[in-house]
Amino acid sequence: LINLINQNDDLKDALLYRVDEVKEMIKNNEKWQKLFAGVNIDELSKNLQALTAAKAKQQESDLDKISKVI
Repeated sequence: LINLINQNDDLKDALLYRVDEVKEMIKNNEKWQKLFAGVNIDELSKNLQALTAAKAKQQESDLDKISKVI
């Protein structure tokens, strides 16, 4: 599931910012029900948000390091 999310920007975006739409899709689509079986969508979204924020912070830190060298 993680690989699928990482490979699909639209799915990742939906899990980050449109959680209710994802939940509705899971309710109405058997394929999605199987894919997300046993997954707490709210927790998954929170974890993705935290990971995205951490990556953004790391990128800012990297840019700060670069700007000190220039």
